[in-house]
Amino acid sequence: MNILQKIFTDHFEEMLYIQHPRDSVIENVEKMIHCGDPSFGGAMYACPSCRNFKFVPFRCHSRFCPSCGNMYAIDRTTSMSFKIINVQHRHCVFTIARELRPLFLSDRSLLNCLFSSVNSVVSRMFHKDNKSELFTPGFICVLHTFGRDLKWNPHIHCLVSEGGVGNSLRWRHKKHFNYKLLRDSFQTAL
Repeated sequence: MNILQKIFTDHFEEMLYIQHPRDSVIENVEKMIHCGDPSFGGAMYACPSCRNFKFVPFRCHSRFCPSCGNMYAIDRTTSMSFKIINVQHRHCVFTIARELRPLFLSDRSLLNCLFSSVNSVVSRMFHKDNKSELFTPGFICVLHTFGRDLKWNPHIHCLVSEGGVGNSLRWRHKKHFNYKLLRDSFQTAL
């Protein structure tokens, strides 16, 4: 790593720790702190036959909350499972270079271009198999803006079907995924 890259990386690390959290982050943290706290209200239920009462405190319904977020994840997963094609899928992760991360941090609207880049790369990979057929796979993309170490690292998780449908409307299996082509094409598209 040359000296300019080191200075840039060190500056980036400092930028993360001095930057103030966005209002939406603070709002979600406050919701989570008070999630299930009876002093913030709830609902009272009564059994009509035995006359027993039960008080249920309000939940935050934040997807970041450990308890509410789990239900959010289960509901989302169930919803997606009904939408995907019943075939084998591949999990691909598309991430940006460390040097570009500060750019995406300073202008979060750029995150949308990650989706269009992944779309063009995956579609191109399938179209290259047979240009006249224009094979199109089924795929779902999800944006994550941080890595396991909780530092800023925007990346796309993509679930891609191992096959696609073309102009003839016949399913064509695709077992070989050229990951080097995917990586290089994503870097170029981005």
